[in-house]
This record gives sequence, structure tokens and C-alpha cells, in this order.
Amino acid sequence: MNKHKQDGGLAVVVEAGDPDEQSDMAIAKQIAHALNRHYPDHPFVVNVQGRGIVLRHLIISLVAGSFLRREGFSYLMPREKMSTPKEIEHSAVMAAGAMLELFGLPRGADTGQLPVIPADWKPRQQKDFA
Repeated sequence: MNKHKQDGGLAVVVEAGDPDEQSDMAIAKQIAHALNRHYPDHPFVVNVQGRGIVLRHLIISLVAGSFLRREGFSYLMPREKMSTPKEIEHSAVMAAGAMLELFGLPRGADTGQLPVIPADWKPRQQKDFA
């Protein structure tokens, strides 16, 4: 069963999972709140997948997926490379800001501007992607 909560425009979806993921879910929720504070109204989604936390901006993912013809453009934070919850939150905020800038969007509140594909990207590009 999914639980949906609202946090000032941020939808937080909590899905049942492995009991060991409880601490990761708490960190993901902390990250979601931090992203909402730093980048209000941006459609960021934070997921826990296989002991990692995945950050995704829905519009950027849509634009990047359409251009590259590859689904799932996101930023993966592997759990084994994470430190304290506060440091993880800081890394996530910095990664989200870098993602915005990569696609020509200003850090801060969403302005409604559409993302721009980086000039050096090529359709169906596979090389040099994590």
C-alpha cells in the first residue's frame, strides 16, 4: 500500500519495502524535504532502490529520455558511498543543483523554464554516462 503526503507541493510517496530499508527511507524523506526547501516547486522525486537513493527531476528525465532515447535519467547515490544523514542531504542538494545547471535551469525555485539538452550530448549516446 502506498501512502501519499503533501509537503508544500512536494508529493512524498512511501512504498512498503524491505525492513532494512527503513533508515534509507528516512534519509530519502529528509532529502525530499531539503530539495523542496532549496528548489521549491521543482518536480524532484527521491526513491530508495537496492540500498541506494535515486534523485530524479521529472521534467529533466522526460526531456533527456526523449532526446537520448533512453529511460531513467537520474542521479544514483550508492549507500556504501554515503556518510552521515546530514552529509547525504548536502550531497543530494548539491547533485540536484548541478542537475538543474547542467540543463540550463537556475538553482532555486522553479521558474517554469524548460530544460535545455547540453550542447555536447548526442542522441542514443552511451559512452561517458554513469
